[in-house]
Amino acid sequence: MLVDYRGSVAPGKPHIGIRVVPGKHPGGEAMLRPGANTIPDAQWSEIKIHPAIAGMLESGEMRVLVGEKGAAFDIAKLSPSDALDLIARTTEPDTLERWSEQLEAAASGKPAWKNALDKIVAQIAAVTTDALGKPAKQRPLKMLPA
Repeated sequence: MLVDYRGSVAPGKPHIGIRVVPGKHPGGEAMLRPGANTIPDAQWSEIKIHPAIAGMLESGEMRVLVGEKGAAFDIAKLSPSDALDLIARTTEPDTLERWSEQLEAAASGKPAWKNALDKIVAQIAAVTTDALGKPAKQRPLKMLPA
């Protein structure tokens, strides 16, 4: 399941941290970064009924990203400006790479997608390198048992 988390600490201000939503059992919690988050279907079925998730879905702070008729989400179906906003907030390199492939397929002859493709390249570089430009692959978000 792909969800877009637009969480905030205060209304109108972007949230730059991670939000933890408890699951039904230890290790079942979900950790949400701002932007698109990939959540396994089994975990999503557990947490989607949590009051925090239900409230975020109702308020628009979170939305489920699905394609037409339940198909996989395709970023090329968004407007270029909406796609740029989502790309700028997303920190999952695998998701960004998948979107790059989707946009390359949709971009032939459409110059409006060039900015989005460039933004994906810059965003992948930003989230996979450290301050010195050395590779620094993100660690997966998972709490380890104590």
